[in-house]
Amino acid sequence: MNPLYNQNEISFVMGNSPAMQGVYQTIQKASRTDVPVLVLGETGAGKEAVARLIHHLSHRKNNLFVKVNCPAFSPHLIESELFGHEKGAFTGADSTRLGRVEIANNGTLFLDEIDEFPLNLQAKLLHILEDRCFERVGSSFAQKSDVRFIVASNKKVSNLIKEGRFREDLYYRINVLTIYIPPLRERKEDIIPLIEHFFTSRRFPDIKSKRLNQKTIEIILDYTWPGNVRELLNFLQRISILINEEEIMPEHITDLLEKYTTTTNTTIRSFTGLPLYDVEKETIMSTLSHFDGNLRKASQVLGITDRTIRNKIKLYSNM
Repeated sequence: MNPLYNQNEISFVMGNSPAMQGVYQTIQKASRTDVPVLVLGETGAGKEAVARLIHHLSHRKNNLFVKVNCPAFSPHLIESELFGHEKGAFTGADSTRLGRVEIANNGTLFLDEIDEFPLNLQAKLLHILEDRCFERVGSSFAQKSDVRFIVASNKKVSNLIKEGRFREDLYYRINVLTIYIPPLRERKEDIIPLIEHFFTSRRFPDIKSKRLNQKTIEIILDYTWPGNVRELLNFLQRISILINEEEIMPEHITDLLEKYTTTTNTTIRSFTGLPLYDVEKETIMSTLSHFDGNLRKASQVLGITDRTIRNKIKLYSNM
């Protein structure tokens, strides 16, 4: 088994709902091919889990699964990160460095948040998808890499094409197979089985097994879970730490869920009649405040990237 394969990831794509059964079937089909796969879904829905599972079920499973989080790198660094660079290619390039494309040779390269991939580098990405050839930064010598691409986005990439932010030819190249992971609120029949799995699995030692009161179950099912399975997992970790009782009663969880729900409802009511710019600003700033400035948690709830939040804050400060 690939040592980089994390079995905890399987939990993120568990579910007996018809929607998830369709996801499993497509995963199985995708694992038998080498074509690019586009995984779509909201933040926390399990896109990376799907990518890892495809890799683990494929003939490439004994080779590397390499992940690149596209927004984590500035536009001038991601080219070197992906394709590598030659010694002296730029200031600070003291030695030749292999890029992720080369490291993932014979394995799988997972590009997360592909919608954030710089437009000026998309032609190079298209080139390796089509010809399996690339050039390190500072070199004119073509390298070969037999790498399988899986990319993910929490946005509709087709909308980005209309906005001029994504190449249409690249979109059709990565969109050979598409797997859409439905949000948790659209497959509520999977929520309680997921909770029972997290409670009993030895892979999550920080989650203690609890009983759920019937009213507690109703509250949990009524909640929209904007952060999807990731938020559900974090919620169970919180109650394991904060609640000592064996049975989880409604009063135990209402404070944990009510603060977010109340903040959201109050904000929506106060938005009536406001310009869109003010609505966006208030939503981002209030969500950041709710999570004590934690960019990652705020981005998961809002369905945008950390980088987008940072850019918005910079914009607001200059207005």
